[in-house]
Amino acid sequence: MALDGAFLYAVKKELQPLIGGRVEKVFQPSREEIVISIRTRQGSKKLYISANAGSARIHVTQKQPDNPQTPPMFCMLLRKRLGSGKLTDIRQDGLERILFLDFECVNELGDQVTVTLACEVMGRCSNLIIICGGKIIDSIKRVDEEMSRERLVLPGMIYEMPPRDDRLNFLIAEPEEITERLRKTAPAELSKALIRIFEGISPILAREWTFFAGRGLHLESDTIDGDFLDRLLYIIKKTRRQLAEGGCCFSVASTKEGMLKDFSFIRLEQFGPLMLTREFESASELLDYFYFERDRGVRTK
Repeated sequence: MALDGAFLYAVKKELQPLIGGRVEKVFQPSREEIVISIRTRQGSKKLYISANAGSARIHVTQKQPDNPQTPPMFCMLLRKRLGSGKLTDIRQDGLERILFLDFECVNELGDQVTVTLACEVMGRCSNLIIICGGKIIDSIKRVDEEMSRERLVLPGMIYEMPPRDDRLNFLIAEPEEITERLRKTAPAELSKALIRIFEGISPILAREWTFFAGRGLHLESDTIDGDFLDRLLYIIKKTRRQLAEGGCCFSVASTKEGMLKDFSFIRLEQFGPLMLTREFESASELLDYFYFERDRGVRTK
């Protein structure tokens, strides 16, 4: 999925102004969607969180989703746990597709506690989990033994991170490490090899790196060297710098007929004249546009 760990890192940086804000309202427009209104010094912001398999995401939204007259049980639980809570931190472990939102709240006994929302943006395994004291209070989607034997998500259980492969974080990996991994990985088309080497990168990002490194030529992981390798290391370093310094170019690619194709936090060159690209000022603006327009197209069809 295009909303990979690297894109989520850009979203996390964009959400930093929300830290210090207080929860005003919590809504649940549908079974797998949550909207949290947070009051900050710059005004109220609506934080949208979706655990839907085909459109999982988290970002600030300008849309006004419809809300049911009777709030669902999960929404009531969130209101109880987060009521007037203060957002104190937004965390991400490496480039995992999970954002942790820490809220400073007061429980039923009047004690100050930290309630964490784990926003897992992981395709069909996406979820929104309420955690307190390391234990799961509840989740928007419960996962029992019939659904998964690897990782259970049920009230009262200790929260555990999803299984994780031994892959490099390109934000901190040294050029020597990257080169060594390329030499050791099984021979494959370069973009597919990059997905196996790095955590948190999507196919579209891997293809963009490959397109730049090969100047549009097909590259294999076991034959890349010389100028091609230098160009690959350069574009990875440039992408790292864009994320760190806030120089991202949030781009959406669509067909000439208007069908939305993909998106990324860097300028998309791989499609050439075959696709039209549109750029946005922020990750939230891009995500608002992409999923709203895509869903509207599906409804129209």
